[in-house]
Amino acid sequence: GDAAMRWWFLGAAEVAASFYSLRKCSTRTCQSRMFPMLDFNNDTKVCTCRANPCKHLAKQCKGDTPYMNFHYAANKTLQCECTSFRVLNSVWVSKDICPGHKCENASAPLLDYSPHHDRCFC
Repeated sequence: GDAAMRWWFLGAAEVAASFYSLRKCSTRTCQSRMFPMLDFNNDTKVCTCRANPCKHLAKQCKGDTPYMNFHYAANKTLQCECTSFRVLNSVWVSKDICPGHKCENASAPLLDYSPHHDRCFC
């Protein structure tokens, strides 16, 4: 079911950044460690392999907050922050569909979107 798929997915975090984008990009995978995040590009309407947009700041993350994560504010500006757990965001979902939403719980680190319920959730 969804729970089993979610836990499998979290173990393969480099495959895709949201179930919603995974459904759009079901025929692709990313093999590059430089661009490990499979995501939908809303501008070009194709699936692409991306890097974390805050990756260049990752060396700032140390100690209890070793993971550089990102989300987009309600005004669609990129927000970078060091956290204690890895957050699995899609640039497309986070910026274009769910700006202003972010996942703040290690037990639900994946920002996703439900078109059926028209809502964003972790």
